[in-house]
Formats: sequence, structure tokens, C-alpha cells
Amino acid sequence: MRGLSVQSEKLKSKSIAAISFSVLSLFLLGPDSSWAQQVTAAITGQVTDPTGAPILGAKVTATDLERGTDYPTTTNADGYYRVPQVAV
Repeated sequence: MRGLSVQSEKLKSKSIAAISFSVLSLFLLGPDSSWAQQVTAAITGQVTDPTGAPILGAKVTATDLERGTDYPTTTNADGYYRVPQVAV
């Protein structure tokens, strides 16, 4: 019976170690994925002249004043521009 008791204690110890490792892994690895996520948005629009005609090749820059980041782009043939992945 003494042999079973020692084995039972070893098994219990291994179970506790496995559970502790699992909880620790979730704690350490879980927040990592959420820290990597960044919330972004896109800015779109159209540049036209006073008659409403689209302007090809107009330079458009969105500026994040808080971060000091510029997001430059250029209009297409229809005067449309898109600034993707602007940090929010």
C-alpha cells in the first residue's frame, strides 16, 4: 500500500504542475495577442475642381496631430483617394 501512496502523491504533484503550467501559459501568452492588435480606420474622399471635375494626381496628406504621423496618398483618375490603416 505504501507504493500506491507514493505513486498517488507523484501523480497529484504532476497534475498540479500541469495545471499550474497551463494557467501560467494562458496568463503570459494570452495578453500578447491583444497587445499586438491595433485599431485602424481608412479615410476616403474625392478631390474636385470648382466645376466638379475630378483632379488626377492631387497629393492628399492626413496628419495625426497627436502622434505626429503623416499618411500621404495621391488621387486616382477619378479624383478619389484612400488613406488605409490610419491609427485611431
